[in-house]
Order: sequence, then C-alpha cells, then structure tokens
Amino acid sequence: MVSAEAEYTLKAMGLSERTIKQYLNVVRLVEEAYGKPLREVTLDEIFRFLANLTPQSRFAYAIALRSVLKAIGREDYARIKIPRAPHRRYVVIEEEKVKEICMDLAGRDLKLATAIALAYELALRVSELANMKLKDIDMDNWVATVERIKVRLVQRLPIVSDWVRTLLVRYIGLHPRHTEYLIYSRKKPYRYSVSSLSYLITKTLREYGLEAKAHDLRHSRATNLLRMGLDIRALQLFLGHTSIAMTERYTHLTEVDLKKMIEELYAKAQK
Repeated sequence: MVSAEAEYTLKAMGLSERTIKQYLNVVRLVEEAYGKPLREVTLDEIFRFLANLTPQSRFAYAIALRSVLKAIGREDYARIKIPRAPHRRYVVIEEEKVKEICMDLAGRDLKLATAIALAYELALRVSELANMKLKDIDMDNWVATVERIKVRLVQRLPIVSDWVRTLLVRYIGLHPRHTEYLIYSRKKPYRYSVSSLSYLITKTLREYGLEAKAHDLRHSRATNLLRMGLDIRALQLFLGHTSIAMTERYTHLTEVDLKKMIEELYAKAQK
C-alpha cells in the first residue's frame, strides 16, 4: 500500500537496499494490522503497535516507521521517539581462538573456515562478506576490496595474518569459478543471503562452545586491534565508521586492558 514514491525517497536518503526492504516490511506489518495504508494510520495506532513489541523490535521498528513517515511527507513523524537501544552483551573472541576454530574447521569445511577468517580479519559485516567477489582479493599485494554497505564506502584493506592468507590460498585454489562470489552458495544465484550466512557462522561458533553471533567477529577484531595498540582514529578508518562515537561502541575494553595499555605506553616512553 505504500507508494513507490516512499521507496524512491528512501533510496535518495542513501539507505541500502537491505535497509529499505526491512523498513518497507515493517510498514507492511503495520498496514496489515490496521487494514489501511500507512498514510491513514494514526500515531496512536502506531504507538499501540510499537507497545506490543519486544524492546529489540520496538527500537528497530520505531526507526523504520519514523523514516518512512518522513519519506512520505507526514509532518507528525517527529513525534515517534526512538527508544533507547536495548543492550546486547557482545562476546569478544581472542584471535588465537578464532584461528584455532578456523584451522580445525578447514579440514571439514574450508569455505566456512575462510568465511569466518575473513569476517574476523577484515571486521566485516555479514552483508559485506556475502557481497565479496573473487576479484576483490588481491593476493599479490594481500589487499581486499571491501564495500562498506552502510556508509556507501569502498575500502582497500590489508590482509596481514599469515594464517588467514594460508586459508585464502587453499580456498581460492579450489574455488569452482562457476560464480563470481567469493563465499558462494551451491544454489543459484550462487550467493548466500545475509540471514543464511549469518546463521551458518553463528551456528559454527556455538558448536565450538562460544555464545557468540557472526557480528561478534567484527566487534572482536576491533577490540583486539585496540588492545594491540592501534590508534582509535585508525580503527575508525579501518571499520569504515563516519563517527568516532560509533567506533567506541565497537570496542569492549576492560579496566585490566586499559591498565595494561597505559603501562605499556609509559614503558615505551621511558626507553
């Protein structure tokens, strides 16, 4: 029921196709709940709809509805207040653990091992991993071309870990080449959906005893690089964030980490 104009306007706002699809799906649910187009749904009805959701869904749906109402020209869109994002406990995985998992898994499922290794090494979102092509890996210079979908940014990022390089050499040597996608599906169009790839990675991490999700690999890489001494501004560039505040949310340092980092800085300064 939402006009095509709303979809075009959302695209003009620079949103990714996946985000637009998610927003319009929320609109469909609201329209089905009240049997009329979103333009005719009152704010009170929207508030009642949001009140029946879980905190996680309420946060995401409020953002979607506010954006679409603005896109279709409703002046009351600003009255939809975005609730505080529900806190999720991220799991920081040590690099040695990621390496251990990938090396063990490589004997049974080299493709999945390579997917997990790259997701960690390049701090990829699952959507970015699913979109990577064979041509995006430059093994002469060990650089990967990554499209940061959320911010419409294309980066060339270094692949520095020897164990990740080893997996890539093995994997790309066995790639069937019937598709351009690096982490390929066996079914046409030979590309994993984001949800399917996320499920596979999360399931694998759980099988190795980690209560972690696929996105935790990105958080883990950010935190581990900061622990190693990477400057926060450099980390911001690496993650493709537009603001330093977002980068800070991706790092999960403890008091022990901070103490160790400060002590190491003083030790270097005194040399």
